[in-house]
Amino acid sequence: MLKAARELIEEVGLDGLTLAAVAERAGVAVGTVYNRFEDRAHLVEEVVGQWTEQVSVTFGEFSEQGNGSADPEASFLALAHLFRENRVFIRQFLIHAPLQPGIAARIAPWLEKERSRLVAGLATSTVDRRSRADLAATMVLATLERSALTRVDDEAYWARLEVDLPAAGAALLA
Repeated sequence: MLKAARELIEEVGLDGLTLAAVAERAGVAVGTVYNRFEDRAHLVEEVVGQWTEQVSVTFGEFSEQGNGSADPEASFLALAHLFRENRVFIRQFLIHAPLQPGIAARIAPWLEKERSRLVAGLATSTVDRRSRADLAATMVLATLERSALTRVDDEAYWARLEVDLPAAGAALLA
């Protein structure tokens, strides 16, 4: 049911998502959906929760070097790739999170965790370096969030961003 809900969110958006459509897509009765989820909001929160858990694992694996330390360019590339591959889905949640506390409650900790992971991986023991790392991580995430809201259909832009963002992020730290 979560997979069906995610597919529908990408196709019709959160505003068009219905539990009846989820049931039909999942091949179950509508009552089955209601037995598992109290309402649409709880279903959406579960979809977001599942997605953030999956992405955290993937992002962590992709952005870490073999020795367990964070590679700045790999981290920025991982984020760019993540947002590019999931931009339609992410856009829905960036639009609706301010209006739906359950969504914001699931997304905000994930964004902060990934920002903190970037900062920890990019910073050295000096305060100046940590400040630059914090700024770089925040700027990269803001760029990706804005892009997910405003450039969702521009494939050429996303391809360029995925190539340019790792070097730009690393340059902020130099």
